Amino acid sequence: MITNINRRRHARLLGTVISSAIMVAAVPAITWAQDTSSDAAEVDSLEEIVVTGFRSSLQAALSAKRDSVGSVDAIMAEDIADFPDLNLAESLQRIPGVSIRREAGEGRNITVRGLGPQFTRVRVNGMEGLGTSGGTDSSGGANRSRQFDFNIFASELFNSLIVHKTAEASIDEGALGATVDLNTGRPFSYDGETIVVSAQGLYNDLSDKISPRASALYSNTWNDKTVGLLLAVSYSQRDILEEGASTVRWQNNDFASCSGCASDADFAAVNAAYHPRIPRYGRLSHDQERLGINAALQFAPGENTEIVIEGLYGSLKGTRQEQFLEALIRNNEDEMDVVDYAIDNGKLVSGTFNNAFIRVENRLDELETDFYQVTATIEHDFSDRFRADALLGTSKSKFDNPVQTTIIFDARADSYSYDYSADENLPSFDYGFNVTDPGAFEYTEFRDRPNHADNSFDTLQFNLEYDLSDELSVTMGGNWKKYEFDVAEARRDDQVADVLGASVPVTASLAGLLDGFGSGLDLPAGVDTSWIDPNIDAGAALVDLYNLPATPRSGDIRNVKEEDLGGYIQLNIDTQFGEMPFRANAGVRVVETKLESTGILSGETVVVENSYTDVLPAFNAALNVTEDFIVRGSYSKVMSRPSLGSLTPGGSIGVFGDPTLSFGNPDLAPFKADAFDVSFEWYFAEEALFSVSGFYKKIDSFIARISEDNIPFDTLGLPCSLLDASPIEGQCNTPFTVTRNVNGNGGNLKGFEVIFQTPFSWWDGFLGNMGVTTNYTYVTSEVNYAAPGEADDLGQLVGLSENAYNVTLYYEDEKFSARFAGSYRDDFLIQYPDRLVEGGFSLDFSASYALTENLDVTVEAVNLTDTKFNQRHLVEDGSIDLPYVYHHTGRNVIFGARYKF
Repeated sequence: MITNINRRRHARLLGTVISSAIMVAAVPAITWAQDTSSDAAEVDSLEEIVVTGFRSSLQAALSAKRDSVGSVDAIMAEDIADFPDLNLAESLQRIPGVSIRREAGEGRNITVRGLGPQFTRVRVNGMEGLGTSGGTDSSGGANRSRQFDFNIFASELFNSLIVHKTAEASIDEGALGATVDLNTGRPFSYDGETIVVSAQGLYNDLSDKISPRASALYSNTWNDKTVGLLLAVSYSQRDILEEGASTVRWQNNDFASCSGCASDADFAAVNAAYHPRIPRYGRLSHDQERLGINAALQFAPGENTEIVIEGLYGSLKGTRQEQFLEALIRNNEDEMDVVDYAIDNGKLVSGTFNNAFIRVENRLDELETDFYQVTATIEHDFSDRFRADALLGTSKSKFDNPVQTTIIFDARADSYSYDYSADENLPSFDYGFNVTDPGAFEYTEFRDRPNHADNSFDTLQFNLEYDLSDELSVTMGGNWKKYEFDVAEARRDDQVADVLGASVPVTASLAGLLDGFGSGLDLPAGVDTSWIDPNIDAGAALVDLYNLPATPRSGDIRNVKEEDLGGYIQLNIDTQFGEMPFRANAGVRVVETKLESTGILSGETVVVENSYTDVLPAFNAALNVTEDFIVRGSYSKVMSRPSLGSLTPGGSIGVFGDPTLSFGNPDLAPFKADAFDVSFEWYFAEEALFSVSGFYKKIDSFIARISEDNIPFDTLGLPCSLLDASPIEGQCNTPFTVTRNVNGNGGNLKGFEVIFQTPFSWWDGFLGNMGVTTNYTYVTSEVNYAAPGEADDLGQLVGLSENAYNVTLYYEDEKFSARFAGSYRDDFLIQYPDRLVEGGFSLDFSASYALTENLDVTVEAVNLTDTKFNQRHLVEDGSIDLPYVYHHTGRNVIFGARYKF
């Protein structure tokens, strides 16, 4: 179903992009063929061309790719403290096979070759880390899994992103999809004293606000470049509005009556049709403050030794306010009368109702993420043949959501109506009364759900390399990692009547007014663009909310501790087959994982231990068929550890009647896959590449949730004390009906990538300063989501977009640089099988002009197309496609200046 939608919408556009790339490629091919006829004297007399700016970053990235043995792609900084994009995830989406998912209009996490963020491992300065931030409920909420949130970091702190798409024995385990390296700057990379400062303003056309951005870098070396210091600071604010419609899914519960139905059969059809649970319009205000600090000390106490101590701090603080005007149809159908209706393809696309529940709500989240990392590395050459390096590091990511408060006003209405028939994304609502009148509402309900998610890593690793000969070397090493994850949530959710004895009529002191809603949305005529808005502070004070006891939510209190001990050995080859240079590495990594999972099971804290060992071989080879044509091939066994939420032993146990147990499963085995990769790369000119690569992964299993009868309790790894003070106390072999996560069936993933990039250097004048870089990725998968022993349930991987491409057209001369960058991805699932995000195309622009040798002025525009976030709800095996969330965040324009001393 996803494939058919994508093909209908984008086949012609995709064909145009590919055809254009082929036509562009054809022109330089003829010219370069003619150039090769020049004699050696002419070639030697040519003046060397030195590229800078965006072209230099492309050239450096190509060099990294060309020199690697496995499949590697990279993004490099254009200049000192000058990364190509404002956000690291936005940059990563330019890499073939990488797609991003946005939160509040900004890239948050990535999918690589169809495998989602939980299967991608991220290292910061060589050390595995895990950055966590908060999100809206429709986007999954706070990050409580292994995925990495890139929006924590300011891009100005980094000078390279490297994506390893194939595994090597020398690269730590943990990635089923890819390993991403984020690298900050070091002082020895620069010549002497370097100072760079920049200042910008970010304007969002929806919020109509300007927010500041600023960064500074200082780097210097002393004593003949044996001591160096680098300090970098980046600060930014974002004031973003997000507006649109949502439904909180659809359902088909029975209504109380249908005065508009002609017969019982018509009433049955109304009840069978899907209706929106909470049809609404809403505004989300995102106010963020981001601070990043990077420091590096670099020493070279001798010619053969280098020591680097690096510290990185990232802070993302802010508030998010969610203000909705809605009808609470969910679970209130049994009190509503259907007066009029229309059904289309199983959907109740319009309806008029008596005794409808109308609600306004205002939710405030205070959000804070702090990331800390300190690493120390040492490299030493014992001789020309023997080298060693070591890394010691620690990192912490602390996410805190101390305030998650919602104040709710309710009203009853006759003649409430909704209509999705003209535009399902932007429906028409009529509430039947004045929604700006406080007197029409009562203060009925409040919620507060403070929560946190903390992650920490400690790492020690070393590597030894010995040259057996000029063509052979052996690398070996080991690493130890200790990881801890801790999450908790408590709730203060209650009815006002339960606290104060009755609901409270809304007065002006309890409510404000939201107005001006709907800019840029082309709303239907007559839709309310103003409504009363609950005052968070006044509503909380009236019930003394923050002094009420918070009840721990046992299902969201869990802890995981992992300790990994691994080692590897790898043989490296650099030789020739005839006249063809050949490079390869082959090795094996062995890693033992020890796991301690803690959860709450029926009020009792339960701790379960588990361990497993993985043997992971890897082979990579690169053959230079000619100087400019490289063939690569790779095979590896890869693994990713289970998601953190799946591992909890927490849940519920029933010991009266037929014994039942529902929990996670701390005994889950990791995801494993056999991965194959082959690529053909033609570096047909300076700064140019045409390549085609194919990949295939055979994945052993995915986690499924099953219910099984007659499982003896003492086989589950849980303490027998859980049965104390029950009718079956001490009877630990009692059979239970158990619902739990298990390692289920597997699946496969396959696809190919095409890359084409070149400067237009064969043209004279203006066109000769231009160039293009483009790539296209096709990925498909078939995964069996069924539990073992059940009928097959075949579907696509969550997070996978079948088609994705990027196109960047750039211009660069000595003073002026500009580029348009477009990215597209197909529809993708975010929850199997019923939640999908519609794909789309986004276009960005950036330009800079050198007023002097040291001073540049810059302008950038992000999301010029104002691409909408369109999330869908799929029912009836995907045959009915329903709107879920349709929001937009507007366009961002960033203007400023950059000065390099």
